[in-house]
Amino acid sequence: MVTRNDAVLSMQNRRLHDRQALDQEVTAKIGGRHGHALITDISQGGAFLESDLALRQGQDVVISNPITGESVIAGVRRIETEGAGLQFDDEAIWHVIGGWGGTPVKR
Repeated sequence: MVTRNDAVLSMQNRRLHDRQALDQEVTAKIGGRHGHALITDISQGGAFLESDLALRQGQDVVISNPITGESVIAGVRRIETEGAGLQFDDEAIWHVIGGWGGTPVKR
């Protein structure tokens, strides 16, 4: 299995947007299943989600911010040991998630 560090290094040259470190608790919904999750980094194009829910590549997941009540849909693009890399299909949702906070980092 690929570790998060290995995957980040291999993705480094393909990133279109800078990542922001984030520790944002969210609710994740896949089909009829709900669970608590943590977004550990986020960008205009996607996020990294740590969750106890069983995620599969190709699934859509609804991520809800319990503080603001805002929700976005993201696709699971890769599975790693620590969680899943998500991709936002519409970069216009940055007006929603961009306010969730974070500290810019290069990864």
